Amino acid sequence: MGNEASKQTVLAGIDAATGRRNHVHRALAQGDLVVTHATTFLPDGSRAAAFDLWRVTGGQIAGHWG
Repeated sequence: MGNEASKQTVLAGIDAATGRRNHVHRALAQGDLVVTHATTFLPDGSRAAAFDLWRVTGGQIAGHWG
């Protein structure tokens, strides 16, 4: 899977994977790893900066560290 395909997989699934609404500012990929910088909207209405590392395998998110 290429860098662009890995980024698109994460961007398509980030809200479901985190359980929150996110506005992604940047996504960087190398191989099966993707790093995102986003504003995440918390259930109480507040916002927070989020930096997450994702691993993509077989076209699906296989790991997430935030």
